[in-house]
Amino acid sequence: METRANHLIVGAFVIAFALGAMIFVIWLAKFQADREFAHYNIIYKGDVTGLKSGSAVRYNGVNVGEVVKVELSPDNPSEEVVILLEVGEDTPVKVDTTATLQLEGITGVKSIQLTLGNMASAPLTEKGPYGHPVIKAKTSALDALLKLSLIHI
Repeated sequence: METRANHLIVGAFVIAFALGAMIFVIWLAKFQADREFAHYNIIYKGDVTGLKSGSAVRYNGVNVGEVVKVELSPDNPSEEVVILLEVGEDTPVKVDTTATLQLEGITGVKSIQLTLGNMASAPLTEKGPYGHPVIKAKTSALDALLKLSLIHI
């Protein structure tokens, strides 16, 4: 005995599901587009292996943005790497804020950790050499240890 499926109901369900999925994607894109971002550069002297576009930017452990671009410095490509960040406009980036590369677990992927020096400091607004304000880079403890161990070998 063969059962008969009502093809009209199945087709209507598929069309309704597809429309709902498209509306959800458009709503999600609008939600992301409404967020305001600020852009900053970090001029890092050293190895940035594991850092790539899309890597997380954290402020005291909270995700506030992402790395947009990682490239060699046009002025000093043998020593410097220019990192472009996109962070939420409401993130308090001050003149004494520092950026440190942090290792994410044991996979080798890195993220950027922003640390505020003093909340009373002025906001960082002065444009740097690559068109955006420059956050000072700080060497992580792990990088300093590796550098020290390589010197003594």
